[in-house]
Amino acid sequence: MKVYEFGKKSAPALLLLPGTCCHWKGNFGRVIPLLEKDFRVLCVSYDGFDETENTEFSTMLEETEKIEAYIKEHCSGHIHGAYGCSLGGSFVGLLAARQNIHMDYGILGSSDLDQLPVAAAKLQTALLLPLLYPFIRDGKLKSRILQKKLQKRMGQTEAYVQAFMDMLGGGRPYVTMESCKNQFYSDLITPLPDQINVPGTEIHIFYALKMGKKYRLRYLRHFDHPVIHEQELRHEELLACYPEQWAALVKQIVMGEDKKVIIGSAHFVFEDEGCCIPEGEQEKYDALPAAYSHLYLCIDGELAAVICIHDPLRREAKDAVKALHESGFTNVVMMTGDNRRTAESVAAEVGVDAVYAEVLPEDKAAFIRQEKEKGHTVIMVGDGVNDSPALSEADAGIAISTGAAIAREIADITVASEDLFELVTLRKLSEALMARIHGSYRFIVAFNLSLITLGVAGVLPPAISALLHNTSTLGIGLKNMTDLLEEHEGA
Repeated sequence: MKVYEFGKKSAPALLLLPGTCCHWKGNFGRVIPLLEKDFRVLCVSYDGFDETENTEFSTMLEETEKIEAYIKEHCSGHIHGAYGCSLGGSFVGLLAARQNIHMDYGILGSSDLDQLPVAAAKLQTALLLPLLYPFIRDGKLKSRILQKKLQKRMGQTEAYVQAFMDMLGGGRPYVTMESCKNQFYSDLITPLPDQINVPGTEIHIFYALKMGKKYRLRYLRHFDHPVIHEQELRHEELLACYPEQWAALVKQIVMGEDKKVIIGSAHFVFEDEGCCIPEGEQEKYDALPAAYSHLYLCIDGELAAVICIHDPLRREAKDAVKALHESGFTNVVMMTGDNRRTAESVAAEVGVDAVYAEVLPEDKAAFIRQEKEKGHTVIMVGDGVNDSPALSEADAGIAISTGAAIAREIADITVASEDLFELVTLRKLSEALMARIHGSYRFIVAFNLSLITLGVAGVLPPAISALLHNTSTLGIGLKNMTDLLEEHEGA
C-alpha cells in the first residue's frame, strides 16, 4: 500500500480512499488540486493497485490495518476527515467502527455496503470478474456483453459513463487477477457492524437517489444518525462529473463550519427548505438552459451553485410515442419532477399530448385517479421510487427491469428491455392475445353447438361426435401455441 501526500503538512489531514479496482489518480486526480490549498491530502493507493509496488490486495481488514498504521505513524493517530469513494466508503466505516485511529468527519460516497452471503459473493465474483478484468489490465473491453451494455449506456449518459471509466484508470497490466478478485469479493461482503456511533466522529453520506431506496436503509442500519446528503444523481456521479461541486460540499463538511448545505430539486430547496436566490443573480437564474435538468446547491439558505445535467433523449423516444399513438393510445402524458422548462423542451421534441412538470409522487397518483373517474383506462410506465404510488393506482402499471426494486414489485408488468418500442410490442401482444381468446371462444361455441345439433338430429353417431370434439380441442391447443405477433401482423 502507498499513500500520496499533497498540500502542507501543517494543514488538517484529509484521507481519500478509492473505489473498487480504481486507480487513485483516476479517482481523485481532478479534485486533489481543489483540496490541497486547505488540507493535507492523503490519497491511498491500495496493495496490488499501485505501479510502484509489487504487492497483492488480500482482504479489507488487512488493508484497514495498514491504513491505521500509516495514520498512527504520520498523523499521530488523528485525521480531520476521510472520504471513501464506493468501496472506499466501506473503509471509512471500518476506520470509524474499529476506533484504532480518530477522525472528526467520515464521508461515504454513495457506497453499496453489500453484505452478501459468502457463497453468493464468491459466485458473483467468479461470474463478473473475468468480464471486468481485461478492461482493468488492458484498458479495453473485450467482453461482447459488456460492450453491448456500454454502448447502450453511452447512448443515454455518455459523459457519466466515460467519467466512470476514467476512474478505473485505463490499462494497468501490473494489477493482477488475484488482487482484483480479492478486492471485488471484499466489496460484496462488507464487514461493517450495525449502528456505528463513535463520540467525536460525524458520519456523512452522499446518497445518490438513482441507486435506489434500499441503500438508505443500509446507511441507517450501519450508522447511528448519519447526516445523509440526498443527490438526484447516479452512483458517484457528483465526484465523477462535477468535481468543483463535490469539493465545495466536502470542504463545507470537513472544515466544520456551522453552515447548512443542501442539494436537490427546485421544489426541495426553494419551497421545502425556503432557500433564496442571491441578490443580483436572478437574471442568471432565469437564463439557465431549459434543455438541462437542474440540481441546486444551497449554503445557509442561499443558492450557491447550479448543476446542469443533460440526459440525452433516447433515440427511439419520438418514434415510439408516434407508434403508441398509431396503436390506439389517445392521450400520451409525460409527468416528471424536473423543472417545467426542461420538461416542456423534452415534451415538444418527443411529441406527447400533455406534460406535467415539478410534480410530486402523490400528484402522479392523483392525476391517475382523476382520469379513471372520467372513465378512462390508464396505463402508467415508470422506473423509480417516486413512480410507485402511480404504478399502484393505474389500471396497468408497467415497470422497467433496470428501475427501482419497489417499482418492479408494485407494477403489474415488468419490461425486460430498455427499448421504448417494447411498449408498442406489449400493446400488440395484448391485442393479439384478446383476439385469439375471442376467436377461440367463438369457434368452440359454434363447433360444439353444431356437434350437439347434428347428434340430436341423428346425423352424427356419438363416437364420431366425441372424435370431432377431441380433435377440435387438440387443433385449438396447437393453434394457440403459435406466435401471437406473426398471426396479429398477418391478419
